[in-house]
Amino acid sequence: MRKIIMALAALGMTFSGMLTLQHYFTGQCLGGCALLFSYPTCIYGFFMFALILGFTMMGREDPRAMYVTLGTAIAGMIFSFWFFVKETSVCWFCYDLGLPSCAYGLLIYTAVAFLAMRELGIVPKKATKKA
Repeated sequence: MRKIIMALAALGMTFSGMLTLQHYFTGQCLGGCALLFSYPTCIYGFFMFALILGFTMMGREDPRAMYVTLGTAIAGMIFSFWFFVKETSVCWFCYDLGLPSCAYGLLIYTAVAFLAMRELGIVPKKATKKA
């Protein structure tokens, strides 16, 4: 599970990092550019994915770190959902990527949260059959 979470966090960092660089160097955004405190929201996503990656890697030595991973993923889900609703209330399919970039971040955060819950035993890893 941890390797999959780390891969998803690296994917999220790459995606949000690419969008951030594109915003600052070209002035354009592929997936919509919502701003929070005059910074594009994708930069916040980059740092949340970096936290997820770091704490998942630390989780081998300290199991409590996986709870931080889960908390960050849930915070990312709320953050992404808020901006997804805000952006799609203006226009649904007006984006170069089909949907706002927050929608893709939301999918990654949801997958990370689910896998972190499985790792922590909150969601069972296998369904058990009762005889």
